[in-house]
Amino acid sequence: MRRVAAVAMMAVAAATAGFDVPMHAQTLGTFRWQLQPYCNVISVTVVQQGGQYHVDGTDDQCGAARQASVVGRAFPNPDGTIGFGLTTVTTTGAAPIHLDVRLSVATLGGSWTDSAGSSGTFVFTAGAGTGGSPRPIPPGGIAPGSITGAQLAAGTITATQLAPGAVSGAVGALGVCAAGQFLRGFSAGGPLCEPVAVAPVSTTVDSLGNVGAYASVAIGSDGLPIVSHQDANNADLRVTHCTNPACTAAISTTVDASGSVGRDTSIAIGADGLAIVSHYDASNGDLRVSHCETLACQASISTAVDTAGNVGSGSAIAIGADGLAIVAHRDLSNQDLRVTHCDDAACTTATSTTIATDNGFEPSITIGANGLAVIAYQNGSATRLALCQNAVCSAATLVTVAATVDAGDTAVVISAGGRPLVASVDDGGGLTLTRCVDAACASAATAAPTLTGSFSTMRLGSDGLPILVTRSGAIRVRVCADMACSSSTDAPIEAASLGAAMAIGVDGLPVLAYRSTNLSLRVTKCNTRTCQ
Repeated sequence: MRRVAAVAMMAVAAATAGFDVPMHAQTLGTFRWQLQPYCNVISVTVVQQGGQYHVDGTDDQCGAARQASVVGRAFPNPDGTIGFGLTTVTTTGAAPIHLDVRLSVATLGGSWTDSAGSSGTFVFTAGAGTGGSPRPIPPGGIAPGSITGAQLAAGTITATQLAPGAVSGAVGALGVCAAGQFLRGFSAGGPLCEPVAVAPVSTTVDSLGNVGAYASVAIGSDGLPIVSHQDANNADLRVTHCTNPACTAAISTTVDASGSVGRDTSIAIGADGLAIVSHYDASNGDLRVSHCETLACQASISTAVDTAGNVGSGSAIAIGADGLAIVAHRDLSNQDLRVTHCDDAACTTATSTTIATDNGFEPSITIGANGLAVIAYQNGSATRLALCQNAVCSAATLVTVAATVDAGDTAVVISAGGRPLVASVDDGGGLTLTRCVDAACASAATAAPTLTGSFSTMRLGSDGLPILVTRSGAIRVRVCADMACSSSTDAPIEAASLGAAMAIGVDGLPVLAYRSTNLSLRVTKCNTRTCQ
């Protein structure tokens, strides 16, 4: 076909260069070109009539149900190329687009530009095109994929720039919310939906004596909340597994009754999909780890994994990139910060290391973007980060991130860009939020949001912004509007005897676990982002 086409194109060039031509119409053939980088393929028939060469055909509109017409003329150029002047009448608004094409007779390929400012390569093809986005862009439109985050500065698009109905098509393409929910925005994963005016659901899930102390909550591999807590009457470790996402029903099990255990519990979900709990054995001064053998933790293995003095107080657990649990805790004998790294999934053996010798009050732990543990703690005059340098944390870099009057609670999470965000509170009730500028926290910005009551914990919401839990008689959920929490919504939940633990459910909404004033374990499932 290429040979025939070349002969035909040469005929166009020769005929209009002064050679004799027949006066009757003669069809030279039908030819196909793709307007790369777009997916449009035009099929045109070239007809010679005297010294004129008419071009008629269609633009396939990238295989759309409706094609566009193409009409024009072909002519030789003094430089030896063949010129096409083509007009496409689009199927979107009947808008004409004019094309100027330059072809090489030898290759039958060339370049094109159009009246909309687009350009590309005119590629001869015997079959289908090689892909790309469709053209032409409707008048006043924007090329698909041409707007990215680089083009959008914060706050540049507001309601004043959007005509009514302008984004309805885009919203439909990005996804919609289910009945009874409203759309509050979009994330990389799709639409962010919330129920309309649905109050939180609070349920007593364990009322066996004095339970619910030292509560910690995680979302299991089955998508359901699971809570570790202490039975204070018997000094036992309990685990309560919710049987539905709202936790209106649950199964509670005594997991460890070996001494005065179950204090300072912390729960995580291991790489095997099962819960693992660190806790303090006050009777022996040991760090214990209990590994659930079923999803509901009705069978388990408990082990004393660090017995070097009076250790295990204030335990906090996370799962490293190696799939194994790692625990930060305090050595009360020496006023040190200890880290215990499990050697296996059930933590039947472990390696423990002292990584800081400056008190190690109230440690909290998370896993950094590099897969290694990041630990926040206080030493009585400052909040510090311990950045582990290997999986077992046998060495760590210590960084001071904020000054504090006296030791209080801490919480650390990893925000966008792998940067630690630390919340810490001193005994005077002053709250500090520290935002590291990089993963190593070489420098940091601090803010001091007003604290209502005592601080409990912090997580990041589905929008990447901090959610704080405090207690001022009632448990309160505080959803920050920015990373510095300079403004926020504050929702009281209900009275509790201790602070609450928090996890973010699979629906992106908070789940709280705490001991109620009647000494039972309560779980509150928020049904809106602000828990109001």
